[in-house]
Amino acid sequence: MFLIRRAFRLAVVIATSLSIAVLATPASAGSRADTGSFPIEDHFIDEGSSEACGFDVHVDLVGVLRYEIRLDANGDAVAGTIQLIREGTVSGNGVVLSEMDRDIHHLDLTSDAQRDVGIVFKISVPGGGAPVLFDRGYIEVAADGSLIRVSGPHPALEGDVDALCSALGG
Repeated sequence: MFLIRRAFRLAVVIATSLSIAVLATPASAGSRADTGSFPIEDHFIDEGSSEACGFDVHVDLVGVLRYEIRLDANGDAVAGTIQLIREGTVSGNGVVLSEMDRDIHHLDLTSDAQRDVGIVFKISVPGGGAPVLFDRGYIEVAADGSLIRVSGPHPALEGDVDALCSALGG
C-alpha cells in the first residue's frame, strides 16, 4: 500500500517532468536527447502508512530531479531516464525520522513500461541510526501497472510497515 501510493505520486512527477522536457525540446530531426534538472519538494500525508499505523504519517522531502529524454530521428520522445535524489523527514506522534531516496526510473515511452532501480526510500532514526524501513532494489512495471519483476527487499510493497509504525510511537 505504501509503495503503491508512492508509485502513483512518482508517476505524476515523472509525467510532469516529461511533459516539460518534451515541450522544451526543439523539433529538429538532429536532436537525440534532452537533459536537465530541477528542484523538487514533496509534502504530504502518506495515506497507506497512516492507515496501517492508525495515525497521520507526514512526509516532507526536498531534492533534485534529473532527466534525460531520448528522441528518435523524427524528434519523438521514445525513452526517458529520471533520477530522483531527495532527503527529508517522516513524522508522526511528535517523532521525526530521516528519509533519503536515491532512485532511477527508466521509462519506455513507446510501451509505457517502467523499470525502477535504487533506494526507493530509506527511513532511519536521525543521526545515522539503523533503518526502520529500507525499500530498495529493482521493480519492473508493465504499462497496465502490473508488476513484472521485483528484486531486493521491498517491505512496503508487501505492507510490512510495522517497524515504521513502532518507530513513530504506534
